[in-house]
Amino acid sequence: MEEVKNTNQVQQSKTKKIVFYTTITVLAAVVVFLIINLTTTKSRYDSLLADKEFQKMELIGELDSLMSEHEQIKVSYGELSQQLAEKDSVINAEATEIKRLLNYEWEYKKIKKKFNQLQAISKSYIGQMDSLYQVNASLREENTQIKNDIQVERKKNVVLMKEKEQLTKKIETASTIAAFDVSANSFHLTGTKERETDKAKRTNLIRVCFSLMENKIIEPGNINVYVRIAMPDGAIICDTSDDAKSFDFNGNILQYTVKQSIDYDGNMIDDICVEWEKTDLSESLPEGTYYVNLFTETLEIGQTHFILK
Repeated sequence: MEEVKNTNQVQQSKTKKIVFYTTITVLAAVVVFLIINLTTTKSRYDSLLADKEFQKMELIGELDSLMSEHEQIKVSYGELSQQLAEKDSVINAEATEIKRLLNYEWEYKKIKKKFNQLQAISKSYIGQMDSLYQVNASLREENTQIKNDIQVERKKNVVLMKEKEQLTKKIETASTIAAFDVSANSFHLTGTKERETDKAKRTNLIRVCFSLMENKIIEPGNINVYVRIAMPDGAIICDTSDDAKSFDFNGNILQYTVKQSIDYDGNMIDDICVEWEKTDLSESLPEGTYYVNLFTETLEIGQTHFILK
């Protein structure tokens, strides 16, 4: 009887040891799994930070390269570049805004979109500059040499215009309308009195003003300027949800906030202002940065922005 009792005790002791070692093994496996998972998560996080920094440095490099080429083009064209001084100021302002976003408001898609817009403006600037150069009779004798210089400085990105068809296309590029001194201001309107304000809750009137550059090449006539005001979330301020306030922009249907019809005869027109007045006073405008873009049916002619707090 005593032997049976001892045998049972030995068996129970072995069972407890097995359970103990099994438990230790399972806990060790769990700890190893957690360590591996934590290491993997940290590695992914570090990789995301590295990707973000790479994207940022890449955009900074592209911006510096674009602005360097822009300054080289201005130097190459000399006094001729002064005829497009307003557009040059727009390019510099957009570059400054992109640098601010890179330093303080990092958002890759937003900055990339702004950079693409800057590239488009720069391309338009180059096209207009080339066209003005071609139609300037006093500079035609220097055409070939200057073109070659520009080709080197722009890293062969400027197509040399050697045939009549290419020259015509460049002149058409110059035959466009351009806006300058674009500004947007917010006001609190009470009856007939208005006070300028940067407070989102008080703003019920937005006034956008601009001037049109002189362009004797373009055919005189009536033009429509469409003003699109985008709220911080990207939605366009529009008093209707249907197509009543929309226009065809190179085959794309875009909503607009306000429209201004202008009788343009090729001379410069100063201080054109359009207004949007808030009709629904039950909700305040959101805080943030508002982007204003000016369009005709075929071209974006100006941009600006303002901030509501």
